Amino acid sequence: NCMKILIINWRDITHPWSGGSEKYIHEIACEWKKQGHRVTLVCGGYPGAFKKETVDGINIRRLGSTHTIYLLLPFYYLIKLRQEKFDVIIENAYGITFFSVLFSSLPKVLFVHHDHTLPWRTEWPSLIAKMGIWTEQTLVPWLYKNVQVVTPSVKNKELLLRKGFKSVYVVPPGSDKRYLRSKYA
Repeated sequence: NCMKILIINWRDITHPWSGGSEKYIHEIACEWKKQGHRVTLVCGGYPGAFKKETVDGINIRRLGSTHTIYLLLPFYYLIKLRQEKFDVIIENAYGITFFSVLFSSLPKVLFVHHDHTLPWRTEWPSLIAKMGIWTEQTLVPWLYKNVQVVTPSVKNKELLLRKGFKSVYVVPPGSDKRYLRSKYA
């Protein structure tokens, strides 16, 4: 049964600053594509990037930048994406989410790779860090408590359950050796 899967992420695999979580999401998306599903990834853009592109069979749409996508996405979803009738939203969280629970009633899966308390404290001014930590530790678990969560380790699962998430699954990352030799590695 073919599904239309919408992935929301701040970056895609071609972004110059992409890292492990982008590779993780990309590999999963490629596997879904191989199984016959239609996969669309919406993410922030970067200088020189196309607004629309297909990479390894995955339809990529870029909005704004890595940070402005958080503001643009709800409007883009309500104006454009909602009409495409996706079956599920896969949302990748980087400390904060895209808050898709507030603008879409579709089933969702939230990917949480790790706790971002340290990056909030070391990479942001104090007031923003405090707001980010509160959002990640309190608001997101409350809003997403009934959403299925995927994380790469048992340690993360235990932390997420303590935060208040109810349904957390561990899916360890792994890479196909062929992928490690790709142009995106």
